Amino acid sequence: MEFTESSFTVEFPEHVSYEKRQYCLTQLGESGASVQPQSERVFRIICKKPNEFARVGWALFHTHFTNVCHVVRTSGLAEDRARAYPKPSK
Repeated sequence: MEFTESSFTVEFPEHVSYEKRQYCLTQLGESGASVQPQSERVFRIICKKPNEFARVGWALFHTHFTNVCHVVRTSGLAEDRARAYPKPSK
């Protein structure tokens, strides 16, 4: 089965500092996903492989990132709900 490119578009509230935004985006990018800015506070996280998708989904819905940004849009296999992303295996 071939993986369908999937993405999460996230928005950072105005009160979140530039440093916190960059930290979050760097961590998401380190999974292998690509990060595309849409505006100053909105970014699209694109996953082209299943392992990237699993790590990004987990991070966005099960870590402190839930307090820093919100998923505002999804595409492909991505869903806007936490239970869609079990803890990824290493």
